Amino acid sequence: MLKRFEGSVSFKRTWVECENGFGDINGEFWLGNKYTHMLTSSGKYELRVDMVDRYNNNKYAVYKTFVIGDAASKYKLTVGDYSGTA
Repeated sequence: MLKRFEGSVSFKRTWVECENGFGDINGEFWLGNKYTHMLTSSGKYELRVDMVDRYNNNKYAVYKTFVIGDAASKYKLTVGDYSGTA
């Protein structure tokens, strides 16, 4: 839903841009709250976040529950059942 690695795309965006998505799927992008909601409401999904800390150590977080609410909920994020090293 998100790929960001070198800062070529600004993620400081308006509500509408965050809702509809932005960037280039072949580079840095945000899929969009609307489309992430559509995806996560169509089945059971988990969220994995991979990151590198300032000491160049790889860390991750996995949430077995991952749901983005609809526009009426202002795309409320629900996560649960964490595991990982982050």
